[in-house]
Amino acid sequence: MIKIGWGKREVSTDDPIIIVGQRFMRVSKGVLDPLMVSALTLDDGNDYAIFVSCDVASFRKDVLLAVRERVKEM
Repeated sequence: MIKIGWGKREVSTDDPIIIVGQRFMRVSKGVLDPLMVSALTLDDGNDYAIFVSCDVASFRKDVLLAVRERVKEM
């Protein structure tokens, strides 16, 4: 038997943040479209897979390494 789990969550913030990706610094003025994170988990009792999707252009390396460490603990 395969267990399947799926979830999503909004991760937007109303706080001003620096918008990266251009030659000059811009600061956000609010949320136009919500940023979402979704995850799918498949588990057959012997092995499992986790797929994560994030509405972001990139991850900072320290965030990626922290996520990898948390997954290893599972």
